[in-house]
Amino acid sequence: MYPSGSGTFTGGPGAVRKGADISLEAVNEWKIQEIGYDGVEKYIKPPSFSDNVGKLARQTVETKPVEIEERVIPEAGPWHNVAKYLHESLQQFNVLLDNLAIMRATDYMKPLTILDPIHAESAPMQAENAAASKATQWVWKRKALLEAMSVLELAQRLRNVEVEDEAHQQKSQFFMELTKMREYWRVRKTGDHIYGDLGYRIFGSKYNPRELFDITRRSLTPGTSFDASTSVLQVSVPRDLTRRSTLAVSIVKDDYTNRDLFASLDDHQFEYMKVDSSKIESIHWASALKWAQETLICKDIFNTLCSDAVQMRNRLSTVRDGVLLVSLYNDYLLRVELKYHPFREGELIEEGCPYLNRSLREMMVSQECTRWVRPQTFVSLPLTNLSEALDARGPRAFTAREIESRAHKPQFLLEKLIVVASHYSLVKMARETLEEFMSSTRDPQVHWRWLRCSPISSQFMVILTNRNFDYVVGKVTYYIRVTADSVCLISKDGHSMDCYRDPNQLMYALKYMACTFSVTSISTLGKVMWFYQLLHANMNATDEHGRPAPTLYMLNPDATMEVFVRFGIDQNPLIQVRKFQGATKEKFRSTRNYNAYPPPPHPHGEGGGAGGAHPQPLPPLLPKKMAEELETSRSVETANKDRTYPPPPHPHGEGGGAGGAHPQPPPPPLPKKMAEVLETSRRVETANRDMYGQGNVMGWVENGGNEGDA
Repeated sequence: MYPSGSGTFTGGPGAVRKGADISLEAVNEWKIQEIGYDGVEKYIKPPSFSDNVGKLARQTVETKPVEIEERVIPEAGPWHNVAKYLHESLQQFNVLLDNLAIMRATDYMKPLTILDPIHAESAPMQAENAAASKATQWVWKRKALLEAMSVLELAQRLRNVEVEDEAHQQKSQFFMELTKMREYWRVRKTGDHIYGDLGYRIFGSKYNPRELFDITRRSLTPGTSFDASTSVLQVSVPRDLTRRSTLAVSIVKDDYTNRDLFASLDDHQFEYMKVDSSKIESIHWASALKWAQETLICKDIFNTLCSDAVQMRNRLSTVRDGVLLVSLYNDYLLRVELKYHPFREGELIEEGCPYLNRSLREMMVSQECTRWVRPQTFVSLPLTNLSEALDARGPRAFTAREIESRAHKPQFLLEKLIVVASHYSLVKMARETLEEFMSSTRDPQVHWRWLRCSPISSQFMVILTNRNFDYVVGKVTYYIRVTADSVCLISKDGHSMDCYRDPNQLMYALKYMACTFSVTSISTLGKVMWFYQLLHANMNATDEHGRPAPTLYMLNPDATMEVFVRFGIDQNPLIQVRKFQGATKEKFRSTRNYNAYPPPPHPHGEGGGAGGAHPQPLPPLLPKKMAEELETSRSVETANKDRTYPPPPHPHGEGGGAGGAHPQPPPPPLPKKMAEVLETSRRVETANRDMYGQGNVMGWVENGGNEGDA
């Protein structure tokens, strides 16, 4: 900077400024990149903030993990900062004490007072200084007194806040309760009038005149001691809402003997109409507002249900004395009752079905929380109630027909309640039927559990097992699907049996599934454990009355016994056993289409034995090959019994030994195949003789039946 004659820092014109000349220049100069031949200098532009950030970012090693800096605890412990501040305060206090001690002990530091004499030999300058010192001391004292007065006034004001009067406490309590009320209720002030809104709707207009309540400050009677728990806020709810209400939803049977379909008209039912203003005002505002809004909600729900019942033409309904009856299905009705109670303290007894009561309230809340009209955010277009997925704008827009088919169809609240109530009733019926079936069925073992459960559709899983044989037979699983209209039993292979809404049909289907499982179990056990041959199994067989009765035919490994089993519903299983042998020479045609044989000669002649009784005819012949082998083995056995052999030479000569008797020589060895067949036939005959006793032919043996029932 260079001097200027136009002025100085002091403002004097033409004055020459004294001092050294200083040239102010930038510290960070631009570096010269090059100087041209024409003398032009090219500078390097200094890096900007972005360039510096990029340079630092390039210096960062990305492969190195960033470690979290651990907090270093000071050696002094957690009270280090407190100790530091206390130490600083102590130092300042010591400095203050030192200053006060110096001012008090040093004579020349003391200010002069009014009473201090002024010596005559003092110079006039000393007299002036003394006068000035006294004036300054007066000012200081006055300021000190003012500061002391302000401190005392503040202390008195704080003392009054701590020990305030009842009027101030009531005022503070009123505003505190009003603040708490605004956390849960809509409150508005118009002029000097404070009022609130009992409405519960989220969307739509607010502060409906019939849903407003007034807010006032309660005046305590003289002589009443004020307590912190005493409420000074008072509300006045509409008179038509000064009652407590409940909604009871239940399912009843439409029977001429049922006299409780409609509400009774006793005198105690109208006690809610006796309103005492003084008692209502004494109720706490939180309880009064909650009860009034509950009454408003119950009345709106009941009015909505009645309006829906009038518009629904496929359901019969009637309304009388605060009771709505709607036909559910068959002989059952859906009953909704709006009941009033006095506006006073006490617990109300919950009537009706708790699940249906809660479901109705949930459906109402979900309906009120749904935004039916989607607002337009960016453009001013007509409001629409379609979802964003069905928006009719843009290149992927749907056609009008697609939008109509996919759009959400409005549904009455009563329709939703009917669907939920029907499903609940059918689920309860199915569960009771399953429990009854489990208690009455001992074999097979029945287990069930929930597979899916929702308000409108549920599914049970039923498991059938055989105790101690589940590792062989396994288990069978089938499902019971319950909807709002019917109950359906679905087998594992996908076949369904519609039981409608009849518990007897469901029980019948469960028993039929148990019969089919028994047939499958017995056939599996016979094949796996005892090597029985399954001849025939019919799951669609019927008994003599046309009822389902699955049957089973089995044959033992030796082909000497046939087992017939029939499982009927609501009756014990029918088991028939028939034993037969294939060693016969003649056959004839019987009236039962069985290949029968004439009885063998009786050892005591005709008619001997038990009244000349002959064994029952045999079942059909064995396979041709097996019959030929069995016949050959018996012929060989008969020939061996009739054959005699000459005695061998005795080692001691004729007549030697035990009375001269000679043992018979052994028969010649049979062919290997014939010997095996003979041995098999002997084992079979021995086993049959041990099981059924003596005899050649065995007829049907059944539990509780006779031979002709086969």
